[in-house]
Amino acid sequence: MSFVTPANGDVIEDQDIDLLRAALTAGSGMVGNQWLGAPAAPTAAIGSAGILTGAYYYAVTFVVLRKTDMTTVLGETFAGTASGTVSPSSQQVNLTAIPTSTNPRCNARRIYRTAAGGSQLKLVTTIADNTSTAYTDNLADASLGANAPTSDSADQSVFSSQHYAYQMAMV
Repeated sequence: MSFVTPANGDVIEDQDIDLLRAALTAGSGMVGNQWLGAPAAPTAAIGSAGILTGAYYYAVTFVVLRKTDMTTVLGETFAGTASGTVSPSSQQVNLTAIPTSTNPRCNARRIYRTAAGGSQLKLVTTIADNTSTAYTDNLADASLGANAPTSDSADQSVFSSQHYAYQMAMV
């Protein structure tokens, strides 16, 4: 039996214990983006009739959401490699081959795209799983969300954004 007790009394999930044990065994006290990796580019292709007109490209981030509500973002990677440019004319864009993470802590992905002819990646949607690999985009440019992250917060998400002191006992 093993257990971990953070100094502030928070409860640590079993999978967190396993990740902490692996990090300590590897001699590293940090668990960061190396655990999530950089997302590959999704494939973007013109779809059926829709509202998108212009030149767009897409990128994906890996996300760790709080399991109790599946909406609170605990950490997110930088945007991965951008897709090729796609130029719909009053059409939708079909995204396929949306990357998934091999890290079990990654429980969501975010899709970002530019406005027509733009260069700033903005949020299209959050896919609240790590299994879906297709999405159809028909979101107006005016409805795009926040800019893609400029810093990688994934290293803070594995246990918390707080720093803990741990005691570990293995029996």
